[in-house]
Amino acid sequence: MNAANAFLEHLGKPYQFYTFGPDDVRTLKQQAMFEGYGKIKAFTDFIDLQKVISSKISYDDKLLSYTLSLDDLKYIFGINNKVEHNALNDAVDLYLIHDAHQRAAIQNDRLHIIYERKRQKQEDAKKRSLIHTQNLLFERYHFYEYQIGSCTLYPDVLHQLKSLAERGSIRLPLEVHAMLLNQSYEQGSITMEWLMHPYPLVKLSIALRDEQWQQECPLTCGNAGIFENLWQLCLSNQKAGDQ
Repeated sequence: MNAANAFLEHLGKPYQFYTFGPDDVRTLKQQAMFEGYGKIKAFTDFIDLQKVISSKISYDDKLLSYTLSLDDLKYIFGINNKVEHNALNDAVDLYLIHDAHQRAAIQNDRLHIIYERKRQKQEDAKKRSLIHTQNLLFERYHFYEYQIGSCTLYPDVLHQLKSLAERGSIRLPLEVHAMLLNQSYEQGSITMEWLMHPYPLVKLSIALRDEQWQQECPLTCGNAGIFENLWQLCLSNQKAGDQ
């Protein structure tokens, strides 16, 4: 810190500190405070080049990423030396990236490759997350498989259907929307069937007067509890009707 401060004082002209991401800044600020240099602007004021440069690079009018990696930026600017991730090489890489950015030396033909790589990575992550969620839901609700229950469209049943519709889990018929809006109910019924293959879902059938609507609703962590509440209402109303 003493040597760095002496170097900055020796410059005798304006200067700016650059960094790549927040981690190094956080460490340097902590060390500056510990060493008693916490009030010196040079150790508290930084420009994060990762954010600055990433925000200027787009493909097909879409931002590639808010935080492009060192590897991605070197590839985009045609900087060919290997990423070593040690203090000296990272500093040199940051200088080269900053210089290339100042010269607008983007190799546009490489943007598509970065875009496709990130898109595929996001899709793979979504698939893994979806499979993980489906496995959790199967473990939690598999004992309901093939069970079927029916009940009348009572207000408490309509309330659960409204909650599912607000989450985008189901599409309610216009007649049911009207019932909810008017806070009334007519003679109608709902039937639920639990299915677990090829993925956990609930099959809903709504009968109202002479019409019937049917849809399959995939279970999610956000709607599974509501479907279970609806199922319990079907069972309790069905038992009441049987009695």
